[in-house]
Formats: sequence, C-alpha cells, structure tokens
Amino acid sequence: MSNEFSFAALFILGLFSSFHCIGMCGGVIGALTFGLDNSIRENKPLLTLYVGAYNVGRLISYSIAGMLVGMIGMTLVGFIGMEKAHTITRYLSAVMIVTVGLYVAGWFPHLSKLDRLGAKLWKRIQPLGQRFMPVKKPWQALGFGMVWGWIPCGLVYTALLLAALGGNALNGGLGMLAFGLGTLPAVMGAGMITGGLSQWLQKPRIRQLFGTVMIALGAVTLLIPMDHSAHTGHDMGSEVSDMEGMSHEEMMRKGMKCG
Repeated sequence: MSNEFSFAALFILGLFSSFHCIGMCGGVIGALTFGLDNSIRENKPLLTLYVGAYNVGRLISYSIAGMLVGMIGMTLVGFIGMEKAHTITRYLSAVMIVTVGLYVAGWFPHLSKLDRLGAKLWKRIQPLGQRFMPVKKPWQALGFGMVWGWIPCGLVYTALLLAALGGNALNGGLGMLAFGLGTLPAVMGAGMITGGLSQWLQKPRIRQLFGTVMIALGAVTLLIPMDHSAHTGHDMGSEVSDMEGMSHEEMMRKGMKCG
C-alpha cells in the first residue's frame, strides 16, 4: 500500500471525526471566538485570519507529534520489513476507519475513553496556553493553537497509531497533517458559525449516515490492491547487477532469447 493511500486514510479519519471535534473542540473554539474584540468578530476576513491562525497552530502540533511517532515507527518498520509494514498499515487503516465510523454513528461510544490517556501530559502543557491570553494578535492565536493541538483526544491517538507506520518522521508528520486538514472544515466552521453547525452535526440520523459511509469506506480499504512497485524496483536492480557480470556475447544471447 502506498504512502499516498495512508495519507488519504488519515484525511478521511479527520474528515469524519468532525462530529467528535465539534463536541470536544467546538466549545473551545467558540469561547476563543467570543473572547476576541468585537472589531475582530464583526470583520469576517479578520475573524477568518484569527480562527485560521488557531487551526494552523493546531496542525503544526499534530505534525510534530506525527514526526515523533514516525521516528518510533521507523524502528518498527526496520524490524519487521517494509512489506509487512504495508500489510499491517492496510489492515490497521481499515480497522480504524470502521471503528471511527461506529463511534460517529453512536454504536461504539467507548472510543471516547481514550481521551483520558493524555490527561497528565495535558496538565503540564495547558498552563502554557494562558501566556497567549487574551488573544489580541494573530501570532497569539497561532501560539494558543499550538498548545491546543496537544489536548487529549482519542481520535488523535488513533491517527497517531496509523501515522507511526509511515516508516519515517517525514511520513509521520505528513500523515498527521493530512488528518488535521480533514478536521479543518468542521473546526473552522465551528469558529465562524458557532451553534448552528454543531447542532446539525449532532443529529442522530446525520451521525448514523456519516458513520455508515465511513464503515463502508473501511471495508473498501481491504479491496484496494497492494503497491508492489518497491519490489519491482528491487527485482530490476538485481537484474541489472546480474547483467554487469556478463560478457558482451552473453548479454547479446540473453537479449535474443528475450526477443
């Protein structure tokens, strides 16, 4: 399975995690929005700048976390081999997408218990956010967003587990960036249109609809063929190495047989 597919899986996770994001982060972004000066809230372009800065900071933190787990995952990939890592990533992607789909639909609420795992770390990081309050400048919104990105979240942990199998720090960081971009429409919307979007997304039928679609996407994940380009490249390299030791006459004979 290609890295591009892993990024797509993480983006889908983020996109359909919007229901959890609205419930968990909607209140945070709403409070931050109402905490801005009236001159900012009443100016849509300026409000978009501040809400965007919050979210850019959040995505930076996601990417940093992805790079960290990517470095850990690199050791794992080196131990089990790239082919097995691709297979594990494929099945893990399917399981995660289905699990999040069940959670979104309200049929597996236990996923929210993962939010408690990072509580101790959050207690140490949370006070840093106070240094950027009250938010008066875009850079303060960016800084607060970077702190906000470390808030305990079971769905972020789920995405990090998948990003860890990216094979290196770069893929891990890009994978979590893809996840964050998937969450962006809902969280940005919560900051720009507080109240209405949240209520609509929390309707049981809407949640069940999106949850069912996500479960179906998870099932489709298993049907996508593996990418064997890496192995093909290895075989070609071996063939070239073999040909280097041949004489001109042997190469000609081999070429005639292939023809």
